[in-house]
Amino acid sequence: MTFDSTLLTSKTNLPRPIQVTLPDRALRIVKQTGHIPMTSTLTLKNVLHVLDFKYNLLSVNKFLRDHNLYVTLYPDKCFF
Repeated sequence: MTFDSTLLTSKTNLPRPIQVTLPDRALRIVKQTGHIPMTSTLTLKNVLHVLDFKYNLLSVNKFLRDHNLYVTLYPDKCFF
């Protein structure tokens, strides 16, 4: 999810708004999604645009599934 709509490409208005719960348990309405290009070959898909949120959050699980990738985490490094 992102607060910054300028990061989104291929913006789509949702047929019906959805409600999301933020980490501080606040509820927000989402009316739009889009994609965020990370590199020329990797794109974050169906990113929620959340107004009044100060951060960008990434679901690593969804990103890995969308791109058929895996990650190995160590205390001082990670491998994709």
